[in-house]
Amino acid sequence: MKNNKYSFSIIELLLTLSIVSMVLFSIYSIFYSGIKLSHRSQIQNNVYREARMAFNLIEKELENALFYDFTNSYPDKESFVGSSDKITFLIEKDGELKAVSYFLISANEGDIHTVIINEAYKKNINIKIKDEEYSLMNFLVRQESNFVDFVKDAELEENGLEIISSNIKERGLKFYYGYLLNKETEEISWKNEWKNNYNPSNLRVEIDFLNSADNSKVLRLSKEILVSTGYLGAEETP
Repeated sequence: MKNNKYSFSIIELLLTLSIVSMVLFSIYSIFYSGIKLSHRSQIQNNVYREARMAFNLIEKELENALFYDFTNSYPDKESFVGSSDKITFLIEKDGELKAVSYFLISANEGDIHTVIINEAYKKNINIKIKDEEYSLMNFLVRQESNFVDFVKDAELEENGLEIISSNIKERGLKFYYGYLLNKETEEISWKNEWKNNYNPSNLRVEIDFLNSADNSKVLRLSKEILVSTGYLGAEETP
């Protein structure tokens, strides 16, 4: 009689393969979930890192914003111009007055210059963007011009733009300016346009960042900035 002590039936073999497959699948699922979680965490960290550096750059330059009195030379000119989606102000750079602006542009507007935000500016490189995947995002850009061009309202070339932050939602940049509402309590009223002829002392920047992996997810961050050369006053009426 044949000894079947160490032999397996087909059913036992299939059962063993099924159990092994289930175990391997469970291990793979855990491993894959870990990779996805790590990837999402890395994307979020990159967004926070980019946001922090963008806010720090804007804050640093606004803290050094200068006031220039144009009353006797160009009475219609102001050293600080602030709307809901763009700011322009004066700074000193290399012993000269410069006008600096921050605003959004569409990611598919053509040739622009870019910088990688870090401790110092990197050398600009030309890039051309025509990919459809960028159609929903905007770039936060910085534009610097000479004082003379600023005074004369000279039209600046787009190749002077520097990308400060990418993956910004369309119309995802907002500026708010603090006006003194009550002198006794020093209560502040926030409005989206600066109308006074001096620098504001209180300014809030709000940016909607897009998740680079999913453009439908928005992370809204804001920062309040104190301008040392600014003044907290009531809103002036024409």
